[in-house]
Amino acid sequence: MPGGSESLYMEPETRYARSRGLRVAYQVTGEGPDLVMVPGLTSHLEIQWRDPGYRRFVRSLSSFGRLVRFDKPGTGLSDPVSEPPTLDQRVADVMAVISATRCRRPVVFGFSDGGPIAITLAADHPRTVRALILYGTSPRRPPGP
Repeated sequence: MPGGSESLYMEPETRYARSRGLRVAYQVTGEGPDLVMVPGLTSHLEIQWRDPGYRRFVRSLSSFGRLVRFDKPGTGLSDPVSEPPTLDQRVADVMAVISATRCRRPVVFGFSDGGPIAITLAADHPRTVRALILYGTSPRRPPGP
């Protein structure tokens, strides 16, 4: 069963959602209530899985729910981008992953640079997001180039 408990012990399968004509890589582990993790500035699903500490963290979250992780376009296994996406484009990317994974009112967990994306998603789509968890973030994106 895809995303089931057996996936807690092996590398999860990488699948792809479509957003804005781009492929957005995602992985699903665990069963139960949906939890969508919005990553920080960079991520790489396969490389992160190789880190024992990160793998323990993912397994812990997946032990009580269905965890959906993804690489934002321009990072990891997702398609590259020619310019930094806007906040609204990032929200559209998360919505594409939520749709592709058939999440039902997920809890959204945003950390670091993913925080403003998670906040905007929850504010713009209150009927989609059940709850919001924020860690090490602020309501604004950090200044960039």
